[in-house]
Amino acid sequence: GMFTGVFSVGWYNQKRRDTAQSTQLIDAPDTAYGLVVASTPRFFDAICDYFVEAASKESDFVDSCVDHHLKRVLEACPPGTTWQNLDRPPYLHSQTLSHVAGIDVHVEPTECFGDGEDQGAWMAELVEELKEERDETMWGGAIDKVFGLNIHPRYGGWYSIRGLVVLPADVQPSEPITQSEMKLDLAPEALRLIIREYNLRPDLSYWRDIPNQSPEDKYDP
Repeated sequence: GMFTGVFSVGWYNQKRRDTAQSTQLIDAPDTAYGLVVASTPRFFDAICDYFVEAASKESDFVDSCVDHHLKRVLEACPPGTTWQNLDRPPYLHSQTLSHVAGIDVHVEPTECFGDGEDQGAWMAELVEELKEERDETMWGGAIDKVFGLNIHPRYGGWYSIRGLVVLPADVQPSEPITQSEMKLDLAPEALRLIIREYNLRPDLSYWRDIPNQSPEDKYDP
């Protein structure tokens, strides 16, 4: 129910410096390496088992279950390793973390068109719908912004970034680790539908579905 990706702290921090005015940086040397820990729909079974077995029923038993598994990862790591539940402060940018760790693919609206396809009309129509659906007092100047998102080739949007493990800076791999990029084999029209649902009706979670997805790789309705 969980999977990981390896990354360099410098990859993440530099991305935040370039795109987000150096906000939400990891407080560790850029030369350090870490693991991003993500969960799949099968993690729900682990949560249920943890709740049943826990001596006390914490109100935040989902977070407590994540903590439990992160601590198990920590047992196999060298002294000085730190860990963080990403649902707790200090908050980091999960989409940037998962992208630099190579465990999903970031898709921008402009990347949802094939050669020769006109994106102008589609974007204009979506922007008008966003203006009608979004509350201007909440969205302000971003009321007409079309956001990109991260997608997993197998799980679509049915996964969560749960935790972060950062190794001491003096613990280095025997061979250099290069930043990996996962491939996403989805047709442009499928990507446009995901982008549309993500921006217009994110709470309904239709954007999480990808074509021909196995029922085991998503949550039951």
